[in-house]
Amino acid sequence: MRDTEASIDMVDGSVCKEGKKQLVIQGDHESSIDALSVKAVSTSDVSEKLFVPCNSANVLRVKIVSSDVGFPIQVYGTVVARDMLDQKPDRPQQGTYIGPQFSLLCLEQDEELILTGPKRGLALIDAIYIEVDLMIKGEGKRKKDKQLSKGYLTLTGLARHFRDEMEVESYTIESMLSKVVVMCGVEKRAVEATIEIEVVQGKFYGEITACTTNIQDGIVLHDSKLISAAATTRGALPLLRRVVAVGLMEKLIVTVARAGVCKAERQRTIKFTPRVNSGDEAEVTCGCLKMRM
Repeated sequence: MRDTEASIDMVDGSVCKEGKKQLVIQGDHESSIDALSVKAVSTSDVSEKLFVPCNSANVLRVKIVSSDVGFPIQVYGTVVARDMLDQKPDRPQQGTYIGPQFSLLCLEQDEELILTGPKRGLALIDAIYIEVDLMIKGEGKRKKDKQLSKGYLTLTGLARHFRDEMEVESYTIESMLSKVVVMCGVEKRAVEATIEIEVVQGKFYGEITACTTNIQDGIVLHDSKLISAAATTRGALPLLRRVVAVGLMEKLIVTVARAGVCKAERQRTIKFTPRVNSGDEAEVTCGCLKMRM
């Protein structure tokens, strides 16, 4: 494994309390909110406004650990995250989708749901609410769909404000038919990293994950097993998730793991140092494959 470190980071937004930014979230909703930006702003704009970073959280994984109807099961539904920004009058209880957003999945025990969000950083000021609403697909024409799991969990901001170190937190949502585990990682004084990856040379097949130096549990950005082979050739690489919250005192670590190649060309990592409203790009080479981030 070879590490590469960029001089400046690829962070385009900030989890903050001040400043009006544009944001497009999943579910065909577009709104202007006071929070995270997906576009860099000029240095003069930053100096004119007081930047007040706050804590944030990454949803690492969601999985069904037990089911009273057995496994495998066909599941569909939603997992939605809400923070204080969703309490605004122009965005009543809208939230941002994490996954699977009504897609039908066939899952084995402890198999993770395919997460495709959130599409913006979550502001952990007062609390973050994560709601799970999953259904089981009925088999046959006469069998009705059943509620597999429905509930929510709360990450309180005040309880974590005075902690010096953060760790992976695990929560269990129990219902009549199942137990669902949600794992999160809290980042202190965070900014929002918006990630784009381009295949410059060669063809990529494998997995790309991201984590921080604080929480090293990987977030799956790309998995070629879930995306058609034609989409992994030259050009922009389709990502399942492209937003990661990173603490200002931490680093963003992106790991590229290729499948079907020799050990020397199998894995590369690159590190980005977070700053407010800045951006950078770096290239990763794995044998004949060259990628730009």
